[in-house]
Amino acid sequence: MDGKVIIAGGTGFIGSALSAHLAKLGFEVLLLGRSASNKNTVEWDGKSVGSWKEQLEGAVAIINLAGARIDKHWSSAYRDQIVHSRIDSTRAIGEAISQCANPPQVWVNASAIGFYGNRGEKELHEDSAKGNGFLPDVCTQWEEAFFSFKTPKTAKSALRIGMVLGKTGGALPIFIKLCRSFLGSPVGTGRQYMSWIHISDLVRLVSWLIEKKSEGVYNGTAPVPVTNKEFMAKLASTLHRPLFPRAPGFALRLLDMVGGPPSQISLEGQRVVPWRAMEEGFPFRFGTLDTALYDLLATGEHA
Repeated sequence: MDGKVIIAGGTGFIGSALSAHLAKLGFEVLLLGRSASNKNTVEWDGKSVGSWKEQLEGAVAIINLAGARIDKHWSSAYRDQIVHSRIDSTRAIGEAISQCANPPQVWVNASAIGFYGNRGEKELHEDSAKGNGFLPDVCTQWEEAFFSFKTPKTAKSALRIGMVLGKTGGALPIFIKLCRSFLGSPVGTGRQYMSWIHISDLVRLVSWLIEKKSEGVYNGTAPVPVTNKEFMAKLASTLHRPLFPRAPGFALRLLDMVGGPPSQISLEGQRVVPWRAMEEGFPFRFGTLDTALYDLLATGEHA
């Protein structure tokens, strides 16, 4: 593969891994960032069309990962930031593509499995209805902004990303630290589902969507989601640590009240299956949690 791929929001955990993976495949990777800190970064404000639009001309793809973190206290002002950071960046890219004479061949826009809300044990796929609450509403507005643009020369896919497992970022290092400190335990009832994906499979899934010029919604999760209790038990076992009694939900809610991350992130869940990717033949390398944890903890992650 060759050609230019542009990544908005590409300096974080997922974006860094994706940049490295695409570079290995032979792509020229360019980032859109708040400051042009190096030759591979072009400045943008994340909400309006600017001179960065010129980089889209003739590009193979643009990937939008921009959005404020959700693992912080959701004050009213921060809720607005969560919403607008996603919608504004998506609209800016859509408007820039519409102004291109030779637009990118592919546009992959991040979304999240938060779209489905807290759904218990119900198995969910790309055609499942949205859930209720703040995160489902955010994801709905995000995807509506994305699909509102008519881009006949640009294939568009929205990737609903689950919990990404990697050694250098995301939630796994926190869980590992707890287990190694003999503090690993299920949270709340432990029955809430965790729909996860190995970082290697996620970045490969993005490059697969680019190669196929895919259209529509895809779930960015592994084929076998697990409950929180199963996740913590497998992690503790892999680390040769005991699994302790569950952490009560009220303690997390108390932390939320005094400015901690929202308790619903840990206490609620979705049992999400990547039907479209599976049906269309995407080759998951880490389809089960056992294989993912073994790779990440015993051999080190790779893309």
